[in-house]
Amino acid sequence: MNTNIIPTRYLYVKTEDIPERIQTILFSIKESLRGLYLYGKCGTGKTHVAYAIANYCHEKKLKTMFYSSTDLLREIKQDFDEDRKYVPFNETNFAEILKFNGLLIIDDIGSEKPTEWAIETLYAIINKRYEAVYPTIFTSNLTLEELAGRLGDRIVSRIAGSCEIVELQGKDRRL
Repeated sequence: MNTNIIPTRYLYVKTEDIPERIQTILFSIKESLRGLYLYGKCGTGKTHVAYAIANYCHEKKLKTMFYSSTDLLREIKQDFDEDRKYVPFNETNFAEILKFNGLLIIDDIGSEKPTEWAIETLYAIINKRYEAVYPTIFTSNLTLEELAGRLGDRIVSRIAGSCEIVELQGKDRRL
């Protein structure tokens, strides 16, 4: 897995780049075991904040995995590629993600094509983390209601039950 590769654009984002209310959530994750659902319109800085969190965790030597939702699903799908020989379950990307007990950051959830396989796979990961009380940080352009329309109520219920919900507002910083 290439979870430790930070894109050049986000190599130098810092804790100071994280809004204060989100810093408060971040600094209490170890005790609260609650994650974060960070949503807002395109370009409001959600991915920037998520990478600042990942960099902070790296500095503090905290176990962290970072994926965009599409890359996460693509990597898991490789486990089931017909051209590959059988890979024992305990050696697959999917198994590694399911047993990971550190902070998982899933960027841009809701951007993936909502196929039955994608929804089932995301549900398995989110449900496992919900049941084990492993904190997860999600970013999305969608409100929880909109996300439920794409991925279903079961996934959104678990996200809402395990995360602080924060909206980032503002203009598109990319423009």
